[in-house]
Amino acid sequence: MGFTTWLLLGAVALALFVMARGRLSWPRPRRAVVSHRDLSAVVEAIGPRRCQVATAALGDLARSANSETISACWEELEGPLLAALPDCPPEHKPALAEALTECAQACANRHTAQSMMELRNSLLEQPAPLPPEP
Repeated sequence: MGFTTWLLLGAVALALFVMARGRLSWPRPRRAVVSHRDLSAVVEAIGPRRCQVATAALGDLARSANSETISACWEELEGPLLAALPDCPPEHKPALAEALTECAQACANRHTAQSMMELRNSLLEQPAPLPPEP
């Protein structure tokens, strides 16, 4: 065997040794960790209590200021919250609207923030008065 063959075998052996030690690895793209929060309290709450629990959960999400977490949680939270809106007490709606605003401002995902603001705006709209009966 010639010098070139030994040099090549040495390089291969060195590469295998380094790879076995974990020093040489292909770069992996870093994925942002999405912290999945336990929203079971919101989903399991019934009637007006769901609005109150959702307000607290939205406030916590807004304070976390993690857009990916907010988006992931909003996907789970939107449906149950919409279902609970008819039962939401009128005196609690401003607090829920404020929590939605804070959460939407903390979220960089435009679609999620827009969805939150649409729900907020529907909370603040006054229902049209019924026409008088003849």
